[in-house]
Amino acid sequence: MKKFLKVGCLSIVGIVVVLGILVAIVGGGAKTTPTVPQVIQAPKPEAAPKPEAAAVVVAHKVGEDVRVGDIRWKVLAAENLGNTLKSGNDFIKDIKTAGTFIKVRFEIENMSNDMVSYSGADLADDKDRKFKHSSDAISFIPDDERNLLVTNLNPNLSKTITEIYEVPLKTTGLKFFVGDLKLLGSEEAMIDLGLE
Repeated sequence: MKKFLKVGCLSIVGIVVVLGILVAIVGGGAKTTPTVPQVIQAPKPEAAPKPEAAAVVVAHKVGEDVRVGDIRWKVLAAENLGNTLKSGNDFIKDIKTAGTFIKVRFEIENMSNDMVSYSGADLADDKDRKFKHSSDAISFIPDDERNLLVTNLNPNLSKTITEIYEVPLKTTGLKFFVGDLKLLGSEEAMIDLGLE
């Protein structure tokens, strides 16, 4: 009988221990500490910045030397080529557009002491739309005036480049935007192409 009581007591103690472990695992015995809500204050509004006077951008003209930083630009000619570029070569097909092609021929000179790179200049119209040169029209530009991807400009050597742009029909107020060609450059100017 003593043996039976001993086994019974050990069984009860074992059950109590197992129940205690289960309660601890499930979280019944864990005490939680109440969290205090944090008060987040909205930042004080800063005084609105005073509007700066708008910079007056002077539109230069075709044929005029324009100096932007260390770069001299001069648009030699601007021409509306219509909606078709005729090849004149059996191996190159004519290309057409729903808009019109604009050809800009210009001179560029690096006036600094270090080589700089030219990768393209934008056209913009009266609606502030910007246009990049057309890569499709590269074969319609004379070899010695092409800018394939990047043109390196050594100091004090001028280079004549021609770009062809594709723009929508009835685009007005086209301007050629030129800059200082610095990596983080900020100076720019615009040249009115005089095309209507």
